[in-house]
Amino acid sequence: MLVVRKIHGQLIEDFRADEASRRIAAALGYDRIRVYPRGSEWVRIELLIGDPLDGEVPAPLAGRGLSVSDVEITIARDELGNPLRQSWVEGPHVCIQGATRSGKSVWCYSALAQLARLDDVLIAGSDLSGLLLGRPYVGTRHHEWQATGSADVEAHRDLLVRLVAEMDTRIRNLPPRRDKFTRFHAGFPLIVVVLEEFAGLLRLASTAPVEKGQPKMREQLLALYGRLVSEGHKAGLR
Repeated sequence: MLVVRKIHGQLIEDFRADEASRRIAAALGYDRIRVYPRGSEWVRIELLIGDPLDGEVPAPLAGRGLSVSDVEITIARDELGNPLRQSWVEGPHVCIQGATRSGKSVWCYSALAQLARLDDVLIAGSDLSGLLLGRPYVGTRHHEWQATGSADVEAHRDLLVRLVAEMDTRIRNLPPRRDKFTRFHAGFPLIVVVLEEFAGLLRLASTAPVEKGQPKMREQLLALYGRLVSEGHKAGLR
């Protein structure tokens, strides 16, 4: 570790810039550096050897009998290899996006494996591919709350209708002076709603037939999705 005094007019960003940090690390004979402020005139430079993320990074599974209200899920590792954790009860809804083969599915497998192990979590949702949901959950309590495959768009719509109905029931049953649920158990689980390939489902729904006088299937799906996103948090849906 080094403690360096900045010259007049120098900012910490001057050390953190990609090219500057690479040059400093190379000049000192290290792989990377990490820079922190230290007062108004100094910076602390940590000298790093190797890449702790160069290889498999396992995600720990919570012990049996623990509650999602008391467990933090490992969602990433920082550049030092330290785990970054998030409470799924306190956290917001999550959107996963990225280029093909950038690791989205692997991240989802890791997060869902940690959550599915908890007795007070229910993994529900829609998955056109049937890879993230469906087959991995056959024979479990989660499976009946999942719609998979592209053969039956109505099954995906009906699953979202069921989730919205569950959400409405929970909201009606909120205790007085409470605006959300924060404690869960096996009979009243936190519901993790996974919408895998939702854009593909919308494309498929745009040509799906509906009964005369009913909104188009795509609009039905979007309306249900909107309700889950805007109202689900208070009801214990993520």
